[in-house]
Amino acid sequence: MASLDEPLDGIESRFTRAADETEWIPLSLTLVEYPQGDVFGQLLAVISLIPFAIVAGFITLILFRRDLHTVS
Repeated sequence: MASLDEPLDGIESRFTRAADETEWIPLSLTLVEYPQGDVFGQLLAVISLIPFAIVAGFITLILFRRDLHTVS
């Protein structure tokens, strides 16, 4: 735990060093990364891709039905 007398530069360098030591793994076929061995981070990485899946689903639906009124 950092004391109140410790300069902010020391705290910042400690966080920077901890971030540099973490190995980040990319989710395949995307640029979303999560820390290696972190199951919760992997879950959040997958959840962050859900908007792209929704948009791709709507585009596919519109193209196959050929009707913009399909969405509404």
